[in-house]
Amino acid sequence: MKPDNTTSTSPSWILPAFALVFLLIAAGGTWLYQSEKARALSKSEQHLEAFNTLLNDQIAQWRGERYADAKVLSESAPLIQEVERMRKGSQGRISDAVEARLRSIAQNYRYHDVIVTNMEGEILASASRRSTALSEHILELLKTPVQSRPPKLSDVHLSPNGGYVHIDVIAPLFTTQGETARQVGSVILQANLDTFLYPALKKWPLPSTSAEFWLVRRDGEHAQLVNDRRRQIGSALNTRIPASDAMSPAVMAIFGDRLGHVQGIDIDGTPVLAYLSKVPESEWALVAKISRSEALAAWQTASWLIIAVTIGLLLAAAGLLGFIFQTHGLRRYQSLLAAEDSARTLRQRFQIAFDASPLAAVISRSSDGHVVDINNKFERDFGWSEEELIGRTSIEAGIWTDPEVRQAWLSRLNESKAVVSHDAIWLDRAGKPHNVEISAALLDFDGEQHIFSFVADVTQKRKTEAELADYQRRLEFMVDERTSELRLAKELAEQASRAKSAFLSNMSHEIRTPLNAVIGITHLMQRDATERQQQDRLAQVSDSAKHLLAVINDILDISKIEAEKLQLEKVDFAPGRVLSDVLGMLEFKTRDKGLALLADIDPALPGAVRGDPVRLQQILLNYLSNAVKFTEKGHVLLRARVTESRGQQVILRFEIEDTGIGIEAGMIPRLFSSFEQADNSTTRRFGGTGLGLAISRQLAQLMGGETGVISTPGKGSTFWITACLDIAADAPQQANVAVNADLEAEIRRTRSQAKLLLVEDDRINQTVAIEILAGTGPKPDILYATRLANLPANPESQPLSSAPLAPQGSISDPAAIEALITKIHEIPGIDTKAGMATMRGKPDKYLDLLIKFIVHHRDTSTLLRTTITAGDNPTATRHAHSLKGAAGSLGLNSLRSAAAELEAALRENQSPEQTTPLLSHLEETLCSLINALLAILASNASLPPVAADLVAARKIIARLIPLLEVDDMSAGDLLRGHHDLLSAALDTDFAEFERRMDNFDFPGALEHLRDVLSAHPGLIGE
Repeated sequence: MKPDNTTSTSPSWILPAFALVFLLIAAGGTWLYQSEKARALSKSEQHLEAFNTLLNDQIAQWRGERYADAKVLSESAPLIQEVERMRKGSQGRISDAVEARLRSIAQNYRYHDVIVTNMEGEILASASRRSTALSEHILELLKTPVQSRPPKLSDVHLSPNGGYVHIDVIAPLFTTQGETARQVGSVILQANLDTFLYPALKKWPLPSTSAEFWLVRRDGEHAQLVNDRRRQIGSALNTRIPASDAMSPAVMAIFGDRLGHVQGIDIDGTPVLAYLSKVPESEWALVAKISRSEALAAWQTASWLIIAVTIGLLLAAAGLLGFIFQTHGLRRYQSLLAAEDSARTLRQRFQIAFDASPLAAVISRSSDGHVVDINNKFERDFGWSEEELIGRTSIEAGIWTDPEVRQAWLSRLNESKAVVSHDAIWLDRAGKPHNVEISAALLDFDGEQHIFSFVADVTQKRKTEAELADYQRRLEFMVDERTSELRLAKELAEQASRAKSAFLSNMSHEIRTPLNAVIGITHLMQRDATERQQQDRLAQVSDSAKHLLAVINDILDISKIEAEKLQLEKVDFAPGRVLSDVLGMLEFKTRDKGLALLADIDPALPGAVRGDPVRLQQILLNYLSNAVKFTEKGHVLLRARVTESRGQQVILRFEIEDTGIGIEAGMIPRLFSSFEQADNSTTRRFGGTGLGLAISRQLAQLMGGETGVISTPGKGSTFWITACLDIAADAPQQANVAVNADLEAEIRRTRSQAKLLLVEDDRINQTVAIEILAGTGPKPDILYATRLANLPANPESQPLSSAPLAPQGSISDPAAIEALITKIHEIPGIDTKAGMATMRGKPDKYLDLLIKFIVHHRDTSTLLRTTITAGDNPTATRHAHSLKGAAGSLGLNSLRSAAAELEAALRENQSPEQTTPLLSHLEETLCSLINALLAILASNASLPPVAADLVAARKIIARLIPLLEVDDMSAGDLLRGHHDLLSAALDTDFAEFERRMDNFDFPGALEHLRDVLSAHPGLIGE
């Protein structure tokens, strides 16, 4: 502002301006002080919540592991059997093997003790060989009525013997599943908290002098600490806080049901911050706490700095104010001239600051709007000079484009006394518009109100913002357009994937099914062919069909893997058994080529693992088959060893070494790719699609392993695979491994005149198998699978005879047989050609087999409904599987399909709403088929009588009872040997009796049989 010739006192705005500065400094310092404090508290609360949540999860997991350990023991069949035998008084003590297992569990899982008791709480066995009686606390828990089988977890308590703090996990022992289950004792796991839980409670993730975890529970009207306090060893269960201490975090968690962040008072009166949570499925609460002073320790240093800076700024502002007033005061009182000089100096300073401002500035009188002064920046930005503007209004100069807009701005300024960043459009001296932001305030200069305005030219900023907005709109449009394209591409890809899956599914059915028929029919024709030329040609057809089937299976496998739809099984199996089976499958091929088939098995190989034995066998077969294929002389070696153990997992490495042609180094990198072979010429020489190794690599990766090869041309190759498998507790009795192999010709060549043991539980399939083996030379004896699994059996029980079960009045006239076959062929759902093919084209035997089928399976639907209603899915599945196999052997296609659908539903444990319609369809199909067969066969052959032979049944029952009383496995053989007789005698009670026998529930079966005998005295022997 230009100086004038008038004198004036100190400007009136000085004090308000300094007051505003003081206020801003004080407010800023206070705000920074509080915000830093809040930030420090928030950071500590976040740490408390994170540490509490992590430890809570660990405690819940620890409790779950204890439950799991107890449940495993409660389901241990050997342990239950030992306790049951002791209860019956059959032996004086639990076996050394069971005691050894208890000690192993206590040592491996770090339990203080593992105890087995009877129903009276007496100790039968313990890992520590404890002789003292159990505490009253444990006995009370054992006497609590058991409503369900899950284990019970006691609360934390002191041991009456050692004084250590521990928890007892109690699991009841039941003899069987189902309604007949009864408790025979309990198993107790004693967990020392110094081993399991306390170490986790003592750790704090960050360095701290006051932070700690409390695990608390309710003890009457007190909150009791389960663990030791910080630096107070032995305080566990000895620290109790009364419920009246409402500010204690422990009391808040137990009695106030407070969860989350709280502030309270510690036992010693220290203010603390805490985070409270409940431990799931327990009466415990977890408290994570830290002293408030430690939580704010980092803030204290910053707070002193903030206070010091704020005070310094206030003192500096006060000093400046004092200096100004002192200067003005002295000059005012000394002389009028000195006051004038001082005012002039102040105006000059203001003018310097005004002219040096980085923003355009203008001062105008509020009364008339005349411009009083402009700075140099204003002249540069808008082109006006001081002479052109001073004394004129902005409207007169044409700066404002719209007077009404200026008036609205002035009204707003007069109301609020200050306006910040008001958007407007100004014109420069040349008439060019500018986007501006005006910040203005009303100030008094020399006793008169003026408008002090700062003007920022934001024309380029607005242009840039507009360009960015336009670019953003265009970018969003491009993104939307690209997203639509990607969505369309994704839909097309999914459609293609679905089409591929549908094609593969159809190809699987439409190609593999007829191929299997080609292979089967060719096999039957080979067996009956007499000319050498016919046999050679049929062998070529069979080999080609098998090769094509293998190619299709490889393509389907690689497609499933690429589509991520191949799922590995998770079953327990013995790796040694898989290796033995694989070597057995290659034995004939290596012997025919004169190769030595060797094995090098690591003794450390686990006895049982959990994984997919079929896919592991597939990889090893592929490796071994390639080794045999490409080796002309020398040997093929299978090597298996353990490379690494990871707790409950083990990494196995399998190597197949051969002395064959070897592989060039340049071909190895792409050897495991799809449709690749070491040399294209090998395709013509040895055959193959090049998919086997690619499938093997993908399967190995799904098993958590890798594949590779080491080879030297002319000296042989070593193919290897690693697999990461879980260690299983026990190996299964029978490995669930199977491969497709046609061994009839091999049996005829190498086992002719041998005596063969045939294991088959269906009589129809027995006859079919005997007929197929009739041309090979062996003499089969039939034995049920259960009998074989429990050899040696009762010497009185003999294998079932292999002689055909000829029906009464069998038909021998060829013409009559042909007429019956023709009539049977007209029954819908029966393929007599397929049925007679299994009997080597002999219609008389086919008719005999149909009659046996009617006798043996006419009650199968009743058995199915009974077992399904009883919830016995395994037995129902076995009946459905047996019916499906018999129907398929006889060409009863409609019945085979109905039985297959029901079997699949039962294996998947589908709901009754899903299995009931399938069972009804099966019943209708079976009933219709048997009625149609009876209508044709009744007039030509009579069926065996089915009336109950009570005299014979009484003799069998009299033999069964003593066997069941001592749990003799030969009782099952006796039942199966007289199945039809007992079924007719026991009538509707037989299904339940058979179910219990199949489940090896001999005590339950004996109890059920005695109930039946009490209701039917005629079945009791004299």
